[in-house]
Amino acid sequence: MVGLAVTAWAWLPSGIRSRDLVSEVLRRPGLWVAGILLASLPDLDYLPGILAGDLNAYHHLATHSILWIATTGSGLLLLAWAITNRISLRVILWVMTLLASHLVIDMLTVDGRPPLGIPLVWPWSGESFQFPVLIFEGFQKKNWYDIWQWANLHVLGVELLWTLPVLVATLTIKTCNRKGELT
Repeated sequence: MVGLAVTAWAWLPSGIRSRDLVSEVLRRPGLWVAGILLASLPDLDYLPGILAGDLNAYHHLATHSILWIATTGSGLLLLAWAITNRISLRVILWVMTLLASHLVIDMLTVDGRPPLGIPLVWPWSGESFQFPVLIFEGFQKKNWYDIWQWANLHVLGVELLWTLPVLVATLTIKTCNRKGELT
């Protein structure tokens, strides 16, 4: 939901009429999919764990650091620039915000195995960081099949309860005209 909210904030025109929201979203579905994928990109560290038979073996390592966000975001932006020969400040902020939003959410999530938190300033420090107040429960998972447990449905529900209002607020703001009236 955060990926969708950031994408809506970046790409929906201000003052869009409520009745035009769906058609605007359907006009560029790839953009919305890209927002979700970019917000999830730090979890690529699950892939080697899947191959090793322990989903969490490499989770919350280098891909959950500011350095990884900066280098990956820069690489993606350079690739976009090489393909299109242009890049806007809006695209830069969109990509970096989506990637960084994942780290913020993980720092707000209960971590069930040490070290608790994420290595935010890796490789300069091995310290892990986590907010003192955690609002998201962690998924119960040791392998790929564990993700599909009923207990994880509750975790998804809690995430929706926290993040859906962010999306709704973003869409509400975007559908207001300059006078603050809904269009």
